Amino acid sequence: MVKKITFKIDKAGEVQVEVDGFSGASCEQFTEPFEAAIGAVLKKEYKDAYYAENTEEKSIETRE
Repeated sequence: MVKKITFKIDKAGEVQVEVDGFSGASCEQFTEPFEAAIGAVLKKEYKDAYYAENTEEKSIETRE
């Protein structure tokens, strides 16, 4: 899935940041530098994908 970030700036100068293509808390790691540059974060809203678990499967074989 393509990762995308959208910035919306209203006439009062307030910035809204929206991200798509992330699951779990990886979106916060991605937006952290932008939030630091913009300033104080007034509100955060999370999409369903934030609460989704990563479904990456790992397989380990051992010999006894």
